[in-house]
Amino acid sequence: MAGVSLATVKNLERGKCNPSYENLIKILDVLGLEMEFRVKSPFYNQNN
Repeated sequence: MAGVSLATVKNLERGKCNPSYENLIKILDVLGLEMEFRVKSPFYNQNN
């Protein structure tokens, strides 16, 4: 699947390892998903 070995996929599904960034991108691409990171400001106040 998308250049990720079957053994790696099985280990990921079982929670036995974490994906590398490269493998995560490959898996997301096959699934038609995107990943987005957001950085919260240290000055953000939820009460405002």
